[in-house]
Order: sequence, then structure tokens, then C-alpha cells
Amino acid sequence: MRNQILFSTILLLFSFQTFAQKTNKPVNDDKSWPGFFKLIQTAVKSGDKNKIMSLCDFTIMSKAEFNENFEFFFGGDGKKRFVKAKQNDAEKIKQDFEGLSNATEFYQITFNFIEKDEDGDEDESSLIYYFAKIKGKFRLIKLEMAG
Repeated sequence: MRNQILFSTILLLFSFQTFAQKTNKPVNDDKSWPGFFKLIQTAVKSGDKNKIMSLCDFTIMSKAEFNENFEFFFGGDGKKRFVKAKQNDAEKIKQDFEGLSNATEFYQITFNFIEKDEDGDEDESSLIYYFAKIKGKFRLIKLEMAG
């Protein structure tokens, strides 16, 4: 009887593990790109600045820079675009960021904007978000405006 219970328990655990692997739903954690993207996207959607900051690495970008640029990147149009983005919108890049020798994977998301100035001329600008896997966890490492 004891052996049957043990065998049934092992079989049940194996079945659950197989089912969990087949669902392919991203886990909300910062160890995988899909999981991290879901975490940060949820934080951006809710406007939770502290949560977004907890998902940052401040080696390249300072906390002061993050705070200065928060509204540009996580408010208004930046927020709308980030919330609508898909994890596959991120481009895997090969980048060498000074000071991040312990980073292994890099991703970049770019949102381009075209705006008209007072004279009707079009100005193009971009918001660029850089991410890296540092010590086994993904982090937002840099924010950049171009244009």
C-alpha cells in the first residue's frame, strides 16, 4: 500500500510538471525575457514608479536621470506605447555598455514619434529603452531620447 501511494504521488508530480511545461505561459519573474517584460509592462500600466525602479539597474543610468525622464518614458505617449507593446517588439542586440561587464543578454525597444512643430514641419523623435540580464535577472538599464 505504501509503495502504491508513493508511486501515485510521483506520477501525479510528473503529470503536473508536464502540464506546466506545455502551457508555455510566461512566468512573472525577472529571470526570463517574457516574464520580465510582463512584470515591467504591468508596472508601467499601473504607473507604479517604485515597482519600475525596482526593475532597474542604476549602473549606467542614475536614479536622478530616471526621475527626470520618468514622464517622457512612462507617462503619456510613452506609457501608451509601452503598454501596447509585445515582448517580440524588443530587438535582441549586441551592445557593449561600459560598466556592465557582468551582463549577458541585451534587448532594445524603440518607439518612434512624428510631431509637427508650429510651422507645420515634421520632427521625428524616438524613445529607446535598453534592457540587460545582470546576475541572472533582467533589468532596465538605460533610457534614451533621440531626434
